Amino acid sequence: MGEIKHILMVTVAAHGHYIPMSQLADKIAKHHRVTLALPQAFLDVVRADKIEPKEDSISLLGIQDGLDLSDPSSLAGFKTIVIPSVKKLFQSVFDWNGETKLQSACEVRSPVDAVIADDMLAPALPTLHALGVPFYVFNSGSSGRMLHYLSVNADTPVCEESVSRGEQPFIAVPSEGKHPPPMLQIIKDILLPIHENVHLATGVIAATMSSLEADLVERIRKHPDMRGVGLFNVGPHVAGGEAQTDEERKVEVWLDAREPASVIYIAFGTMGEQPPERVRVIAEALLAIGRPFIWSLLADRQVYLPEELRDGIERQLNGEGNCKGLILTWAPQRMILNHQATAVFVSHCGWNSTMDSLIGGVPVVAWPQGVDQMMNALMLMRNGTAVLVDEGDRANRRTVGSGQVERIIRSVLDDESYKKAANSWKNAIATSVAPKGESHNEFLALIAAL
Repeated sequence: MGEIKHILMVTVAAHGHYIPMSQLADKIAKHHRVTLALPQAFLDVVRADKIEPKEDSISLLGIQDGLDLSDPSSLAGFKTIVIPSVKKLFQSVFDWNGETKLQSACEVRSPVDAVIADDMLAPALPTLHALGVPFYVFNSGSSGRMLHYLSVNADTPVCEESVSRGEQPFIAVPSEGKHPPPMLQIIKDILLPIHENVHLATGVIAATMSSLEADLVERIRKHPDMRGVGLFNVGPHVAGGEAQTDEERKVEVWLDAREPASVIYIAFGTMGEQPPERVRVIAEALLAIGRPFIWSLLADRQVYLPEELRDGIERQLNGEGNCKGLILTWAPQRMILNHQATAVFVSHCGWNSTMDSLIGGVPVVAWPQGVDQMMNALMLMRNGTAVLVDEGDRANRRTVGSGQVERIIRSVLDDESYKKAANSWKNAIATSVAPKGESHNEFLALIAAL
């Protein structure tokens, strides 16, 4: 075993970014010391949700940036609140000659050898470059997402905020030499610095598997701004999925009592607010199909459920309700998707959910809502594991009725080819992360580089 180093990892206040970063931290902590820094307000959420890293040796550091997660304009404050606080963190850890302070105001208590920072923190990365500190950019999403931000430049068009709220086009994998579609100025302000600063990094670490997106990975490696920058596709993280709490064990017991490949699982991510009409449409489709289901639905959305599903919500896990399914404010997704009773996943196709479906070998009814979710859905379709609920683009929305949703779910349930393809990718992932597999080898290369 080589020299044990201290790695500072820094993430942002979003589950979709934090979870893969914390999973990577768990893996690195088996080889090096790790401090994982995140906004204090989000650290409080992580602790309340009991989603801390699994490795006890990891030190968690709350960044005192004053970020208010209840403020709907918090994204607008990203540039003015979060980025300056991360710059201050970097400056407090390192002297201007690049030597680590042994004890700093930010409570990092031992020398730091390298930094791994979420790519959204790119505006703070020149601080590390000026200090001569080796750093790695972490891409929490797909290779398509990375190609998208590598295509954003100063000339990329923006759209009016009043028009683009709810109508902004989905992010798409750009054709070579083409501009991405118009985007909100606030989104451009986040993506452009990633492109501008990625060439300063020692490497880019991605939560994907090279063979899953082989053509896109090849384009990234050949991109002129990636010359001299390492690329480490170390995903996905397959550990976990076991019931941890009493509530999770109740869900597992409920699943154990269901027939294999019988349960429909519905979840739209931690950021996916389901409007009343979609709640109604999904509910009607579930009632028509008549299969057991698990639906992750926030409490304030449950008021839109029909009476047949609302009855006994609080008593379901004790077997006292009249509803055929479980309606939970939060669901143990990895455990559900790894269970043999789960037949299909109705998903928004965020990257974590996309990878969870492949790890579990579960076919998907893909219902993307925005940002990079459409490209993830299309990737699943190309690989034979998904059918798309097509609402059109944001400027040309089509109404999706309960009958259409019912037919799509039934089509996935009734066609064995989707399950066969999903199982094929499940096996490919297991091979990739096993010793001598491609993701395992890329992770070992990362450990050696650190």
